[in-house]
Amino acid sequence: MTSMKPGALAVLFVAGALALPGRAQQPTSDFADSISSIGIASNTGPDGKKVSDVTLSGTLGEISFTLDDKESAILGGSGGPDIAALTRLYVEKSRKKLEATPEEWKLLGPKISLIQRLKGALRSQGRYGVTTGSAADFRKAWKSLSALLKDKQAQADDIKAALLAVNDAQAALTKELRQAQADLKELLTVKQEAILVRNAILE
Repeated sequence: MTSMKPGALAVLFVAGALALPGRAQQPTSDFADSISSIGIASNTGPDGKKVSDVTLSGTLGEISFTLDDKESAILGGSGGPDIAALTRLYVEKSRKKLEATPEEWKLLGPKISLIQRLKGALRSQGRYGVTTGSAADFRKAWKSLSALLKDKQAQADDIKAALLAVNDAQAALTKELRQAQADLKELLTVKQEAILVRNAILE
C-alpha cells in the first residue's frame, strides 16, 4: 500500500469478497463472512503518534475503529492488507458491537451473514451474495429478460412474460430475506435488534 498523508483516505473494493495478490484467502470462522470494502484514513492520535482510522464493510455490516502504529501493520506491506487478519478483526469487533457472547455469536453471526448475502443478491440481480436457490432463479430470470431486451425481434408478449418471471423471482428472494430476518429477531435482545435496525441489517 502506498504511503498516505494525514487524513488521506484509501478505499479498496471488490464486490462479494476482498482478495489481493500475495494474500491467500483462508476460512476465518465457521460461516461465510467476508469483507467487501476497506476504508483507511491515516491520522495523528492525541499523543502525536500515527494512527489509522479503519472502516470495514462486508457480510456483517459496517465496523469502524482505530489502530495504533504497531497494529496498523496488518494494513500495509508489499502484499497489501492482511485480509485473513482483518477478517478476524472484523468478525470479533462485529460481535462486540452487538454485545454478544462468543457462544451467542455462533448462532447470530451466520444468520447476520445470510441476511447480508441475501440483500447482496437482491441488489445485484442475483450475481453476488447468495447465489443458490431463489437467488439463482432471480439471476436466471434477469438474464432472460436482458437477452430479450437486446433482441430487436423480441415480441412484447415474451418480454412481458420475462418481466413477470423477474418479479416472481424477486418476490421469492425477498420472502426468503424476510424469513431470515424473522429467524434472527427471535434470538435477539431489544438492544441488539435496535443496533441491527440502525445498521440496516433488520427493518
